[in-house]
Amino acid sequence: MKNYYEILGVSENAPNSEIVTAYEQLTKKYHPENFVGEAKELVEHRVNDIKEAYSVLSDDFLRNQYDKERGIDTSIRVEKELEEEKTKPKKRKAEKEEKQKKQGFIERRREKRKNKPKVGTVVGLKNVTQQVFKNFSQFKIEKPTKKSALAMLAAIAIVLLIGLILWFIPFTNGFMRSFLLLNS
Repeated sequence: MKNYYEILGVSENAPNSEIVTAYEQLTKKYHPENFVGEAKELVEHRVNDIKEAYSVLSDDFLRNQYDKERGIDTSIRVEKELEEEKTKPKKRKAEKEEKQKKQGFIERRREKRKNKPKVGTVVGLKNVTQQVFKNFSQFKIEKPTKKSALAMLAAIAIVLLIGLILWFIPFTNGFMRSFLLLNS
């Protein structure tokens, strides 16, 4: 008689969920498309054994009969399955919360990408110009007051004075000539 627990690589008291995961892992590992020639035939026999073991151990009635034939005590397994059933709602709730957290994270990331300016693209240029000129129609050019006119003249005079001073300093004279394109 074949030892189905050994074929699936699980303990005799393994709950159904553990049997399912072991079966899925083994079928992925021994998929016939991954092998060639003689190895493929051996793997196909191994997969048939795995399927047979799974079909017996996944069905509660067949598993109980199999355990009776082998003389295995099923009370420990039943206790484990009852404990697993009690913890399932908690696991489901935790998984649901984790999924919601991930979904929220994904949504926030999408929102950031959506609002992020597209630098170096036509869409980005369009967005920037829209932001700059958004309220442009609300600006009104008023007549300059005496104070603002004097402040503007003073600023121009200061800039010209700094330029004149820089012109007569030998170290910066070359820079000033190149800046004003006087060096031919």
